[in-house]
Amino acid sequence: MLQGSVRRSGNRIRVSAQLVNVADESQLWSERYDRELRDVFDIQDEIAQAIVEKLKVKLGAKSGQPLMKRYTENPEAHSLYLKGNFHLYRFMPEDLEKGRECLEKAVALEPGYAPAWVQLADYHIARSFFALASPLEEWPKALEAAGRAVAADETLAEAHAVLGMVEALSEYRWQEALHRFETALRLNPASARTHFWRSNALHDLGRAEEALAEALRAVELDPLSTLFREIVATYYLWAGQNDKAIEHARHALDINPNYGDAMALLGETYSRLGRHEEGIELLEKARRLMPGEFYPLGFLGWAYVRGGRRTDAERFLAELEDKRRRQYVSGAMIAMTVLALGDVEAAFTWASKAIQERDPSLTYLIRMHYFQALRQDSRYQDILRRMNLLSPAPSQG
Repeated sequence: MLQGSVRRSGNRIRVSAQLVNVADESQLWSERYDRELRDVFDIQDEIAQAIVEKLKVKLGAKSGQPLMKRYTENPEAHSLYLKGNFHLYRFMPEDLEKGRECLEKAVALEPGYAPAWVQLADYHIARSFFALASPLEEWPKALEAAGRAVAADETLAEAHAVLGMVEALSEYRWQEALHRFETALRLNPASARTHFWRSNALHDLGRAEEALAEALRAVELDPLSTLFREIVATYYLWAGQNDKAIEHARHALDINPNYGDAMALLGETYSRLGRHEEGIELLEKARRLMPGEFYPLGFLGWAYVRGGRRTDAERFLAELEDKRRRQYVSGAMIAMTVLALGDVEAAFTWASKAIQERDPSLTYLIRMHYFQALRQDSRYQDILRRMNLLSPAPSQG
């Protein structure tokens, strides 16, 4: 594992880096760099070269060639990209906006900055999942950013991967997305984000075991990603492996204690284990942190009903419906809540609205046990058909 720190003082940058053997935590290599800020890219190349030599990896690159592709020679654009990356993947609403602001400045300075365009696409995907805006508003922006990424660098795996996921979620073009993931993995088999997006598509298609394998690979490649840890916890929860779901949700919270999704997953797992008040407390806290996000909202109604607090579930549903009159609220989340209260007809109505609005939460949850009450109705098959998800798949969750 590569560890280190970066400090900036005026026009100089100080970098401390060390390579650690994860198995026994022994130090394999370390170095310190004190350079002018304009030399930041040379430092990256030196660190990469030192690691390669230490591990005796043969990359086939000619001597003197950079081992990392440079997308800009502008230190300010690079700094904005790194800041955008930091804020974006904290997944708090305020951090998402800080991330967007940095990334938009980065591409304004460097229009061909493909990784920054990938992250801007991720920003709009996150906005859709977190119900911070209508997906119908966000998908065209995500599609444009992903297209700009591919146009800027056709060899960037993550560009193809994020474009495939946007096409799948916004247009239900699942097979085209899988082809794009194959392209991305040919370009870079070690792309953690590609494995993550492919796991999402496989999950939505009902291929649970493959989805879990891809998510575990993403965690293996990037063990400090809260998002990847969360998705693994989700799949274990759906599979009924509660201990593993708790383990991975706690790992995500160790990395970021305020990560609402992982908190909500932990709360839902506790609720399903009969630890209702613990679960509800975590879900309510997650809702305060991420007020529009699908995990806290979707799970909370079920947790109230399981815990014998039906009145709270009814109040919660009334709050969602009232809020929906003023701003976007995920139709899939309301469908889950009315199902927790036993209203199948209302659930079909809200599910249909979610499809019209291209709500990504519905594709994610439609095969889960929360929608079990719909499966014997022919309208359930129609929902899957409208989302191009009608291929046979085993029940999950």
